[in-house]
Amino acid sequence: MLDRIIGKNGLAEPEAATLRELRERLHSGTVQPCLSDHPYLADQMDAEEHTVWSREIGKHVGRTWLDLPWYFAESLFYLEVLLAWGYYRENGPRFAVDPYQPFKEEELKRAGGALDLAARIFAETGRIPSLRDRLPVLLRYGLWANRLDLSYSQLHERYRDGPEGESKELLLDHSELVTEKLLRAGRVDLILDNSGSELIADLCLVDALLRHSQELKVVLHCKKVPYFVSDAVIEDVTATIRRMEQSGRRELRRPGRELSRRMERGSLVLAEHHFWNGPLHFPQLPSDLRRQLGRSDLVVLKGDLNYRRLLADRRWDPATPMEGIAGYFPAALVTLRTTKSELITDLPPEVVERLDRDDPKWLTEGRYGIIRYCDPRHSSGTRNSMTPLSR
Repeated sequence: MLDRIIGKNGLAEPEAATLRELRERLHSGTVQPCLSDHPYLADQMDAEEHTVWSREIGKHVGRTWLDLPWYFAESLFYLEVLLAWGYYRENGPRFAVDPYQPFKEEELKRAGGALDLAARIFAETGRIPSLRDRLPVLLRYGLWANRLDLSYSQLHERYRDGPEGESKELLLDHSELVTEKLLRAGRVDLILDNSGSELIADLCLVDALLRHSQELKVVLHCKKVPYFVSDAVIEDVTATIRRMEQSGRRELRRPGRELSRRMERGSLVLAEHHFWNGPLHFPQLPSDLRRQLGRSDLVVLKGDLNYRRLLADRRWDPATPMEGIAGYFPAALVTLRTTKSELITDLPPEVVERLDRDDPKWLTEGRYGIIRYCDPRHSSGTRNSMTPLSR
């Protein structure tokens, strides 16, 4: 990934030196108290954000990168990339510049990329007169577009010409139930994952919902800073809507303009929070985010990483019901996730045995997906008896 950042941005020495040094530290170095090496971070981060990072890094100082909990290692890596890049260094040449922008721009404008996918979605769903019938289709597009993850280059290459999956690849499908919840919702919160094609699919869903109800409020939760290559920050959302508005295709201009109008009116809100790109899991939701999400009628949780954080990145018995783990969550939710990591819930043993036998890499190659509705507030109270197999 570091080599790709250097190459995509055309960096030559000495501009690339700090990124190359980080690459070497990943192989042979140990975790260092990097925040103290960058004292200006205290002014660039929220106070709570700085405190959380300081505390969590302090727990692991001196450990090798291979000896870290996996999600913490990933989130620390992406923080270290921004530090090596100079993202937080005010008055520096790359202050607040997204190191992944060339990746995102390529995905947005390539043939068959995000804008072409949007045209395809609007063409297909435009032929479906009933919103009740359109929403399951839009939910599936939002699910399968999660395959186009720029941090997983092999998966992106495999599905770049068409992310749509087959019905047999959908392991859990609560789209009909989710549709009913969406049709009755007064507020929907969507925790975004990738920009590009996945964000386009999310905006198609949002456009349909907002056209259905003038009273509906939709909140899109974005990363505060660039993260995991293609994860969406606010600028990615506004830039994508702007590209839709300025498109030569009428089928894109109209929803782009409508989404812009909804932002102006306040019924479409773009929000950011340091938690989304921080080192903690969802059981440790900050109190302000917990209050915000608690006001939602439905939280739409996108992608594999958010799924992992919902389950505290622990490997549970696959038959464990999600309600038994996520009883802490403050609202009803739906997870749209393609499988890219070795954890899963809600699957009977016989299904897991069949998948293990027929496709040994089924949990990690992004082939399978789930649309899983869960209302933790109505859980059976068994959460405390649930024990993960491993961290």
